Amino acid sequence: MYDEVSPEDANNDANWQVIREDLDRLRADLARLGEKSLAEGQDKLAEELASLRIKAASLASKVNHTGRSAHEDVISYVRDNPITSVGGAFGLGLLVSALLARRS
Repeated sequence: MYDEVSPEDANNDANWQVIREDLDRLRADLARLGEKSLAEGQDKLAEELASLRIKAASLASKVNHTGRSAHEDVISYVRDNPITSVGGAFGLGLLVSALLARRS
């Protein structure tokens, strides 16, 4: 009784086999799509990082240039106005001293 396979059972098994094959193909397609999306995402991320590095290097160069220029301006001012510079430093020292004395 159990050894015999009815045509309906054979048809169901064939349908299940087709469904399994379709699912296997779908899994493979999804895996390829996921790998492709991951690769595209990594490429885009690498491009963005390269762009950010270029912008950061440009900004660092500008900051360095501005800092050097400000330093040269201060040195030039001190050389041209030594007494004013010493007086300013002395006044700033008094101000900081007074502020620190109030804190204590």
